Amino acid sequence: MSNDPHPYPLAEATTMVERIIVAPVGGVLRLHAPGTVTADGEVVSCGQVIGSIERLAGDVDVVSTHAGMVMGRLALSGERVRHHQPVAWLVPFET
Repeated sequence: MSNDPHPYPLAEATTMVERIIVAPVGGVLRLHAPGTVTADGEVVSCGQVIGSIERLAGDVDVVSTHAGMVMGRLALSGERVRHHQPVAWLVPFET
């Protein structure tokens, strides 16, 4: 037995810088047109509404909880999504 305080491979301790934006409720996703677009892609700010979820009880905004560069959409506009389903992923800006 070794004296290593970390008995698991280092791969078990990786960190991810990417963040996801999730659907706050289930329903039909309606994405908004990109707001700020640069040569590198779409930029979102913390608190920015990127779309809404249509449901019988009324529409609910999909809000980004991070500022960063959108790397991809994980759900399409018009697609039915589940509660907490990822709809977009982004790389946050360095602070």
